[in-house]
Amino acid sequence: MKKRLFIWIVSIVFTCSVSAQPWMQAKYLTKSNAKPTFFEIQSAFKKYWGNKPYEKCKGYKQYKRWEYDMEPKSFPDGIIPSPDKYINEYITFKKGANKSANSIANWTPLGILSWTNGTSGYNPGNGRVNDMCVSTDNNTIYIATPSGGVWKSNNAGQTWNTTFDNQTSLGTSSVVVNPSNPNIVYVGTGDRDASDAPAFGVLKSTDAGATWVSSGLTSAGNINKLIINPLRVATMFAATGAGIYVTYNSGTTWTKMGAGSSEIKNICYKPNDTTVLYAVSDKFIKSSNSGLTFTQVTSGLPTGVERYEIAVTSLNSAYVYLLASNSNSSFQGVYRSTNSGTSFSTQSTTPNILGYAADGSDDSGQGWYDLAIAVSPTSSEKIFIGGVNVWYSNDGGINWLNSSMWYTGSGLPYTHADIHCLKFYGTKLYCGSDGGIFRTDDQGVSWNNISSGLGITQFYRMGGDPNSANLIYAGAQDNGCNKYQSGSWTHVVGADGMECVVDYSNSSTAYVCSQNGGLQRTTDGGDTFLDVSVQGATGGWVTPYVIHPTSPNTIYAAYDNLYVSTSGGVNADWTALTTINTEIRDLAIAPSNPNYLYYATTSTLYISKNAGQTWLSSMPGGSSSYITDIYVNKTNPEQVWVTTTGSVDGVYFSGNAGTSFTSIKKNMTNMNFKSITHDEHSNGAIYLGTEIGIYYTDSTMTQWVEYNDGLPNVIVNELEINYVNNKLRAATYGRGIWESDLYSVATSVDSKEPAKCSIYPNPTNDFVNIKSSSSITKVMVLDVVGRNVLNLNCDSYQKELKIDVSMLVEGTYFVKIHFEGGQQIIKFIKN
Repeated sequence: MKKRLFIWIVSIVFTCSVSAQPWMQAKYLTKSNAKPTFFEIQSAFKKYWGNKPYEKCKGYKQYKRWEYDMEPKSFPDGIIPSPDKYINEYITFKKGANKSANSIANWTPLGILSWTNGTSGYNPGNGRVNDMCVSTDNNTIYIATPSGGVWKSNNAGQTWNTTFDNQTSLGTSSVVVNPSNPNIVYVGTGDRDASDAPAFGVLKSTDAGATWVSSGLTSAGNINKLIINPLRVATMFAATGAGIYVTYNSGTTWTKMGAGSSEIKNICYKPNDTTVLYAVSDKFIKSSNSGLTFTQVTSGLPTGVERYEIAVTSLNSAYVYLLASNSNSSFQGVYRSTNSGTSFSTQSTTPNILGYAADGSDDSGQGWYDLAIAVSPTSSEKIFIGGVNVWYSNDGGINWLNSSMWYTGSGLPYTHADIHCLKFYGTKLYCGSDGGIFRTDDQGVSWNNISSGLGITQFYRMGGDPNSANLIYAGAQDNGCNKYQSGSWTHVVGADGMECVVDYSNSSTAYVCSQNGGLQRTTDGGDTFLDVSVQGATGGWVTPYVIHPTSPNTIYAAYDNLYVSTSGGVNADWTALTTINTEIRDLAIAPSNPNYLYYATTSTLYISKNAGQTWLSSMPGGSSSYITDIYVNKTNPEQVWVTTTGSVDGVYFSGNAGTSFTSIKKNMTNMNFKSITHDEHSNGAIYLGTEIGIYYTDSTMTQWVEYNDGLPNVIVNELEINYVNNKLRAATYGRGIWESDLYSVATSVDSKEPAKCSIYPNPTNDFVNIKSSSSITKVMVLDVVGRNVLNLNCDSYQKELKIDVSMLVEGTYFVKIHFEGGQQIIKFIKN
């Protein structure tokens, strides 16, 4: 098989299925509705949770992140947008955009590629993995991630690459290889376990993942599981958010089977008998006629199950194992059938193997979210299960031992918390978790992290050092807060990472935050941290806070009120500046005049010109728009930009501190505007981060233009400009942090571009040719996570080169070409 490498040439000088969740059941979701509104789901969760304090591993944080994302999108009427809304808006934008507009970006990734664990870190990782599979050669691995696409390794996980970055969405839940032809690969889209990305059907590759095309099933919700009939490989079943579907022609057409319209989480064949299929949701169903009809089996199974997962074994094809979570999301039990799913017996109901505790003594668990089971290929009595940790049993699930723990330093091997898949290939067991992909080669005695190279981190926020291009702190879903310094990442604080800020007066001091306002401060460069959060206050999922621009120990934090501390929170001297008792979504302070403060709650922008003593209010987009970001001009405190979203998105500018606003939406369509920043060195130049990429405009332009060259088709949560290296940086939800030259810099460099330069063939198999009218001094090839994989120095200053790339994994690569005199090309070549 020949590889196809897609080359990005960058030349520089130097959403929503939540039905499986327990609060979506009739007891809590009291209104029967096939499409519940946001407010109905929110009310159902409040009934489910009640007045309990926050507990780990109960589903609270998974709900809160969904709520944080969906509330603005469904504002004001609560109608949850269709999964294809934003891609349709993007298509509309493309149709109306000025085709001659010159938008030149050169996005390159900063990671996370790999990490070291800091002294205060405990749950490091690259990002969540939903599913994986190993191809017939036993070295080729595919993984499916919830918002980072499909990745592939050709060398058993030593290196990774992706060709998925330009798909409609990067959310995937299932991946499977045709057993008769490993060049054929299918992917199920959407995010099965947390609805982090919308589904858009099944994708198919006929060239081992080099390219992807639609293979139907676009209206079935999340594609949770795909299986191929090993005897008739044109037959494939899909477990989806709308039931079970089958194709008999390799995905050309799909037919819904007689298993109802409820969500099905998993489906599998009985080993060595493709006439028998098993499928699970909160029920176990079986087909004995090749999937034409399914019947629920209840004999020996409990009631009140929240979710099942299933495993079978070829060592004893009559065995069926079920792992069940209960209505409290903790361990219901393990059940086994010895008669091909006709009836079951209880193997165990204790200890709680779905929770946090190493001995199973707690009552926690979130089995609706993380649940997996696998049978060893060496014994049909040895089974592994995954919840928060990995456990194993040597006697068919009667007794249990802990194989790995969710945090580092426990004395047991580390696999990141929240297990979404466990799969044996030969004697190797793979574990997909919230932190990446792990593998054991010795039946769970030891575990190896094989995630290095996966750029799949879901970042919420970042904070760069304004005095250096080499220091960033950033907060990630499931993987805490992380420090980037001179190309390396260190995991510094655990939990879910949120907003981060570096002290402009001393880079050894920085603030990081976990979910709901867990604010911490370091004064030793991230080695140790002190809790400086506002005690007794309730923060939003992403709690905003800012540093005073001239008094660095003064910090403002926005919880259910706006608070200020003059000791950086160290002395717990927080004073409330408001009495609104409402969650504050965003906060900004004017760098040139710190008396100017701005904060937002849903539709209303509040403005103070006297450091919070009195407040005025404004509604930039009216009562139907939800404010998502505020940016204040660095030199003029009355110039402010605001983004809004909801049924209609908006971008607004005020030159009089919010007294009046002007829409600068221009030709932008409603792509869920999430972040905005202004280039202080350019005339009205602004960048907009959205659900699908980044856009640019300035005061000389009548339209917005895309600024996405080289950037994956990914959610952009935050934008920052670092003026030390004149780079625009983007924190993405699913593909890590990226940076590009600014618009003006890119344009000026482009004007120096040599008259002629080409690279071919593209895509390529084994070699790539570069031909230029100027002498080439150096060529660098980087993979999609920014790692330098090939260098070529041209001592003779050649104008034509032929580069051997046959050793590289299939995927997309950046080629940086240096020319005599210091010039380089800025050009983006699509496949």
